[in-house]
Amino acid sequence: MTYFVPSGALKLLLSERVRNAVDKRRIGRQALGAAEDESDIQAAKVARAEKKEELAEFDESIPWDEREVVAKRERDEQSKVEMELALLEKEVC
Repeated sequence: MTYFVPSGALKLLLSERVRNAVDKRRIGRQALGAAEDESDIQAAKVARAEKKEELAEFDESIPWDEREVVAKRERDEQSKVEMELALLEKEVC
């Protein structure tokens, strides 16, 4: 048997399940944190930071140089101006 569930109700149900899963994960982390000593907590924080840094090495969307950041910002601004000009041109024609 197939049931019809309105999309809004489905989104609400799924978002509630996601919130419950996130809450359970947070509670689990808090329980583990309470059971660990301070040196273990600090070691875990360092390990997470190192993992994040290692993954960032391979993420090409993260700029590695300040000049690259400035160049990207200029390209983005230039492309926005070009899009606005194209829209104006369409309106005029």
